[in-house]
Amino acid sequence: MSSIANTRRKWVEPYSLEEARERRLQLSDDIQGIMVQLGSLNRRSEDGRRMTAKEWDNWRQRALAAKRHKEREIGWIKSWINRHEEQLHHVAKSGNLALVLFFEAYAEYQREPSPETLERMEVCFEAARQKMAALNPPIAPAS
Repeated sequence: MSSIANTRRKWVEPYSLEEARERRLQLSDDIQGIMVQLGSLNRRSEDGRRMTAKEWDNWRQRALAAKRHKEREIGWIKSWINRHEEQLHHVAKSGNLALVLFFEAYAEYQREPSPETLERMEVCFEAARQKMAALNPPIAPAS
C-alpha cells in the first residue's frame, strides 16, 4: 500500500501541453489507486503482515495527504493547460501556428536534444519567420 512515495516533490512546470495532459492523466490514475487502497479491507503492510489499527490509521493519514497533494497538483496543471491553450488559441488566431510549433519543438529539444528535433525546430522557425515577414512587410524609409 504505497503509492504515496512521491508526494514531497515540488511543482515543476510541464514543457508542453502534451506533457501536461499526460501528467494530469497520471495524477488521476494515482488518485484512483489511492482511493482503491483506502477502500480495501486488506490492511496489510508492504512486508505482508496485517497492520495494527494504529499503523492503519497512520498509513491512512499519509494516503489522504498524498491524495490532497495530487489533487492540488491536478488543479495547477489544469490551470497551466487552460492558460497555455488560451495562448495557443491567440497565436493560432493571429495566423502564426508555425511559431507555436517552433516553441513546442524547442521545448522538446531542451528535454532531449537530437538532430531530428533541431531540424524540425529550424524548419518551424523559418516558417514562422516567413509568416511574420508576410504579415509585417518592411516599412519604406520616409523620403
